[in-house]
Amino acid sequence: MRLAVYRWLSEFTRRNTLLAILVAFVAATAAVWAFLNVQTAVREARRAYLGGLLATQAELVQFWIAARKEDTRQWAEDAELRRLVRELTDRSRIRSAPAARRLHDELLHRLAPALEDRNLALANLVAPDGILLASLVPENTGRRLAPVFRERLAPVFRGEQVFIGPVFEADRFSEPGVANPDTAIAWATAPIRNDAGRVIAVLCLGRYAAKGFARRLEVTRPGATGEAYVFDAAGRMLSNSRFEDQLKARGLLAAGQTALGRIMLHAPDAAQSIRSGASRPTELVAQALQATVAPAGEKKGILLTPYRNYLGDTVIGAWQWLDEHRIGVAVEIGEAEAYRPIAILNTHLAVMVLTLAVAVFLGPALPGIIWRRVVPVKGGQTVGAYRLERKIGEGGMADVFLGTHERLGRQAAVKILKSGQREEMQLRFEREARLLAAIRHPDIAAVFEIGNVEDGRPYYAMEYFDGEPLNRIVERDGPMEEWLVCRVLIHLCGILQYAFDQGVVHRDVKPENVLLSIDKDGMPRIKLIDFGLAKALEPAGEDHLTQEVSLLGTLGYLAPERIRDPTDADIRGEVFGVGAIGAFLLTGEEWLPNLESAVPEEAPPIGARRRLETPGLEAVIAKALRHRKSARWESCRALAEALAACCGRAAVS
Repeated sequence: MRLAVYRWLSEFTRRNTLLAILVAFVAATAAVWAFLNVQTAVREARRAYLGGLLATQAELVQFWIAARKEDTRQWAEDAELRRLVRELTDRSRIRSAPAARRLHDELLHRLAPALEDRNLALANLVAPDGILLASLVPENTGRRLAPVFRERLAPVFRGEQVFIGPVFEADRFSEPGVANPDTAIAWATAPIRNDAGRVIAVLCLGRYAAKGFARRLEVTRPGATGEAYVFDAAGRMLSNSRFEDQLKARGLLAAGQTALGRIMLHAPDAAQSIRSGASRPTELVAQALQATVAPAGEKKGILLTPYRNYLGDTVIGAWQWLDEHRIGVAVEIGEAEAYRPIAILNTHLAVMVLTLAVAVFLGPALPGIIWRRVVPVKGGQTVGAYRLERKIGEGGMADVFLGTHERLGRQAAVKILKSGQREEMQLRFEREARLLAAIRHPDIAAVFEIGNVEDGRPYYAMEYFDGEPLNRIVERDGPMEEWLVCRVLIHLCGILQYAFDQGVVHRDVKPENVLLSIDKDGMPRIKLIDFGLAKALEPAGEDHLTQEVSLLGTLGYLAPERIRDPTDADIRGEVFGVGAIGAFLLTGEEWLPNLESAVPEEAPPIGARRRLETPGLEAVIAKALRHRKSARWESCRALAEALAACCGRAAVS
């Protein structure tokens, strides 16, 4: 059929040269029209991409700030702390050294749990006149805060709560000689009231900005040139820079210094180097600072027209000003990376126009050129030793086909990376195959072969399992019976515990990745699939894969500590995923935590949605879903044993 069509098209073109010219002209016109439309589409896609990144980053920052403020409020309402403050206000008039030392010791002892659990750097009690009544750094007691810092505390003495962005210790006090002057601290404050309700002092709890606050900006760095950062009303960077090595090489940062609080977001003039930076802020920062004085209107924006950032590189970006906290959040990505599809289209358009121009003069050869451009991708193809039969699954980065080994007749699931994936995704895909091959378990698909298709994309063939994802079963049939849920969860715990013992954490445990089938005896069998986000406990140089894709995962099944720290590899994160699957199988509903809540949110009880007949089952799953991982089962093995105890089935060892 293909040969007959080719011959007909060749003969037709040889006899219709004018028609070939017309076709070439129409094709060129269509190509230019398509290019202009694609260019617009790419720009709009970048608008949506930057807007999504900005929204995620602003939400992470505000969530972190809200949690810190809530911690401080709870401590400010602590009865023992309020008693100490009342004594301190009295002792400040007496200025008794022994009494002051006793109160400092009591204060340190009272705040010890906060220092241990919340990684506090400093804690201060501030009087209305700006004098430190008490401090965990004894030599700071009695010092007066700088006017700028006192001005930020003014609303707190009126009964409000304020977050104060990173401030160097040297800038916090009026007098010199401060301990650790180059340490940047982010402060959460809350008023402390006497029995009459009057504010008598302010509690300030400070955390190292480089460890907590700035780290939130590092998880959404897009691509190879993207960056997220926070800045203040002076245009000063309040987070670390992705390009600190470049800043040090250009003399803007000394060895051991970070960009936090030291880099002004000014664009160098075209005729100047970055070292002689101009006094004008970058276009993004200038636009944001103008919005700070605007009386009304949306205080966010997206700049799709390239501009020069503080390094002098051309970028596009988006910003949002958070009035309540007096800080701005920004995301930027290099122009070349952001508009790479347009550059590629420019090249393709030039090549296409040139090809069509040549084709006009090569009339009879034109069908051959067109024919060679057609590359069908479908069932019936041969990949390695396997003939593909049909597509049986599709994910974000790969397609899965049912294939048959041409010589052995053995069926396999052939997973092929989709075209157009970044090199980092190819490395992740190949790592998934190696991890599956290294883990030998009857309920984890075995890998038979790995290789590359003709265009270079990697693939691997693995054991085929005729099962159905748990989510599809629940969507079709509704919540599962309790005995079946128990057996599925116990079995799943055994698989995850075995993988962890072999040095691998799955990190994407969810119903879509668990296949279930019922054998001829009515017994359930499961397979755990998709190790694309798996992490080796001894990564052998592959840590960068985890960092680059740190936001991947499914929110309803992702443990809270993995949202805060995507590199977390504790097995109790797997325990949380198993518990979330159990709740879903029993109720048919997914629970999504509220990331904007300042107080850690626990999963709702299963009993509110379904009455369980199995004694203790709800409590076992509830413990697996605790917000604090220290309150969960210590391992999947322990969870399996607890499930077996209440369900009457031997735990998986």
